[in-house]
Amino acid sequence: MNIQNHKVLLLILAGTLSACGSGTSQSATQSNSTSRAFGGLALTGASSDPCSGVPAWNSTTAYATAGTLVVQNGVKYVNNWWTQGNNPTTSNGGAGSGQPWAKQAVCGTPTPSPTPSPSPSPTPTPTPVPTPTPSPSPAPTPAPDDYPLYNTSGQNNYTGGTIVRGTDGNLYQCLSNIVAPWCNSTAAWAYAPGTGSAWN
Repeated sequence: MNIQNHKVLLLILAGTLSACGSGTSQSATQSNSTSRAFGGLALTGASSDPCSGVPAWNSTTAYATAGTLVVQNGVKYVNNWWTQGNNPTTSNGGAGSGQPWAKQAVCGTPTPSPTPSPSPSPTPTPTPVPTPTPSPSPAPTPAPDDYPLYNTSGQNNYTGGTIVRGTDGNLYQCLSNIVAPWCNSTAAWAYAPGTGSAWN
């Protein structure tokens, strides 16, 4: 009886598997219609490009682990050891070549090299424009009418720097407080402006 039970069980399983097979057939039909919809290309979800998902080589990146993949100028490379700044295009070779990179595959579409961002040029510091030194403007020469006429009587109180108009019509200045007593002298014949040495 046990053998008969096993046979029955096997028949039931065979029928179930047969029913599942018809589902696979329908799925295959759907797959075929999908392939026809895309020009006969079967879409598997994975790219056929061997460089898909591989990052572009960067000269500033340190590739510390051997076996790291990069793409440069449409070619996939693998590093043999730690490297940085060695361009895979010019630094590649087979085993024993001493090169840090080995060529692995040609990509379907070349990956452009990253364009380095330009370094900003420093802005020059403006040179300050020197402030011109003002030249002293000469003191205007006063008109003779603006100054008193020299008093020849000696009854004056002239101090150093006092300006008077002499009897000849010219202007004279008492030289200093040291000579001021002579500027006030009654001896006009010896100390008057234009005559003596107390006036300039």
